[in-house]
Amino acid sequence: MPVKVIKYTCEFKCGTKAKGTLPMIRSHEAVCFKNPERKTCSTCEHEIYYKDGEDHHEIHGIVTESWMVRGCKKLTDEQYSHLQETQEWHSEKPVFHILPVVLCPHWEKKQ
Repeated sequence: MPVKVIKYTCEFKCGTKAKGTLPMIRSHEAVCFKNPERKTCSTCEHEIYYKDGEDHHEIHGIVTESWMVRGCKKLTDEQYSHLQETQEWHSEKPVFHILPVVLCPHWEKKQ
């Protein structure tokens, strides 16, 4: 017997898993980094975001260290770091993906 399943996906196509109810996906969309109303780096014209890395030939075998770089074309690295530190989510724990700034005063919609 066929079963009909309804799932809801993020309007902003951020890649989050589909949710089983509309209120669950609306709750996600309200905090989604791809939501232009949140004015995050992810939706800003000035976003800098790329993968960087370094090979460590001094270590036996092929060892590559990699990380993500996030910045802003409009701000210096120091200004951007200060802006990141003002965010509620700021953490000293090392992470691979650096979260975008939310409600940035320098935000301009990405074309």
